[in-house]
Amino acid sequence: MRLRRAGACALLAGALLLTGCAGSAPTDSFGCGIVVAPATAVVGEDVVVSRAPAAPAEICTTLVPGTSQTIELRSVFANDSARQTTTVTVADDGSFEATLPVPGDIRLGRARVTVIPPAESDCTAAALAAGTPDDCYFPGALFTVEFAPDTLTPLRIVSTDVPMPALPASDEPADSYALAGPGAHELTVVIFGSGCASRPATYRDTAAADSLEIVSEVIVPAGADGCTEQLMPWATVIEVPDGHRDYRSVTVDNLDTVPLNTVLLD
Repeated sequence: MRLRRAGACALLAGALLLTGCAGSAPTDSFGCGIVVAPATAVVGEDVVVSRAPAAPAEICTTLVPGTSQTIELRSVFANDSARQTTTVTVADDGSFEATLPVPGDIRLGRARVTVIPPAESDCTAAALAAGTPDDCYFPGALFTVEFAPDTLTPLRIVSTDVPMPALPASDEPADSYALAGPGAHELTVVIFGSGCASRPATYRDTAAADSLEIVSEVIVPAGADGCTEQLMPWATVIEVPDGHRDYRSVTVDNLDTVPLNTVLLD
């Protein structure tokens, strides 16, 4: 049967991840027992999606023994399409195991694997295209995607008290924007996030010299229980690291930023 879910921690149509979701267990909340290991995975490395043998009383009606299931891997942000797929056969005892690589173009942060029976293979694509991902929910599990920590170096923040640059008019704002300046070797980065500030935090020091690959963080105020779901921009001026001052592209959380001036492309 098809399962419906209204929880914000599964798939967030507003492209936001609430702080309270970050501690979610990697096991499927509907009790189907699907697990992703490791719970925090590095881009380009493998994850193992599995389910242990199920007791007769553990009913998960889409995982019928002997059926071939499609496993889809995607970001939880902004109705993302499947970035990686594979097939797996459910054993007689209800168990299965499959290995998938974490794709190089996936957004950093929370990701989801979904296990879909053959008769419903088009369901998630149709629901995502319609902007109603909760209309088609199958068992799966959440995990976190990151760059290898030993490739990240802290950025120097110049200021967080800066005027908001003029952003292009759009019904669907981009995830992030970049504007060269205001000072020499400075860059203004605008990141859309929740009610808690989203700021550039580190950069990937192993990236090519002409590419500045930024990783953001969400600043949760002391004493706050979490962050509101409102979508809002946060502007920060950073110092461009020495080894990347000839950058021609900027990414935030593994997604391209939208350049707000031509300096980025010169």
